[in-house]
Amino acid sequence: MTTATPPTTATRVFNPPAPGTPQWRKTISASKIPSLVKNEHGEYSGFGYDSAWEVWRTMTSDYTKEYDEDTLAMFAEGHDAEPSAIQRALRHLAEDTGTGVNEWRVETQASFTDPELPFDNIATLDALVTHPVLGLRVNIEAKRPRFSTFRPG
Repeated sequence: MTTATPPTTATRVFNPPAPGTPQWRKTISASKIPSLVKNEHGEYSGFGYDSAWEVWRTMTSDYTKEYDEDTLAMFAEGHDAEPSAIQRALRHLAEDTGTGVNEWRVETQASFTDPELPFDNIATLDALVTHPVLGLRVNIEAKRPRFSTFRPG
């Protein structure tokens, strides 16, 4: 696996493009990357919710994929779980550092871009958590497992 040098600067984006807007459509984001990953044979791995073709078509035209009800419900449940997951991580941070939960500053949906990349890009964190006295910064990404209706046996 080839690794890249981490960017020297990340620029905070306070007004990120809204999903579905022309600017968002042409911006590479963390949610689009899994669809673009290739395996060691040069084949698309299919890790994303969309195919590589669907991502390309969305980014280069006004194509919009319609998701089924189950997929939309899964996305909604994941977003609904974020505040709880962030609060749990915050409790662990406070416990690990001997601080109080209320001493931490929490910014949700904090977006950044790397201006050194040759294409529009954005990464939006579920939460950026900082402790003003300790000078600590923690990025939180909350994930919820995808459940299946398959029941073995």
